[in-house]
Amino acid sequence: MSLIQIAVVNQIFLAAIAICLLLVYYNQKKYPVKRTKRKLEVYACGERLTGQEMQIYSEGFYWAFKKTLSSIYKQLLAFHSGKVSDYLTWLLFAIVIFTLFLIGGVLWA
Repeated sequence: MSLIQIAVVNQIFLAAIAICLLLVYYNQKKYPVKRTKRKLEVYACGERLTGQEMQIYSEGFYWAFKKTLSSIYKQLLAFHSGKVSDYLTWLLFAIVIFTLFLIGGVLWA
């Protein structure tokens, strides 16, 4: 494709996005959302639940990993200090290692 064709396709794409945004704006003005108390309530299969009843605890997301990798999890638990600075240090360390792998892959490719 030539530069002119790319520019034309780009302009058509931007025009399509602008038209979509205008249609959304028009639709929101013509049919505004009416917030009622009933619309804001949590509805779960016919039951009305409170926020406390709908709360999902973070431990529930990791139970499969905890059960499957329990031996590794117990070893990692020794490193758990609860300090944000320790987590940031481990995160920075992981980012540096990942970056080195990426740079190494690019250099050896």
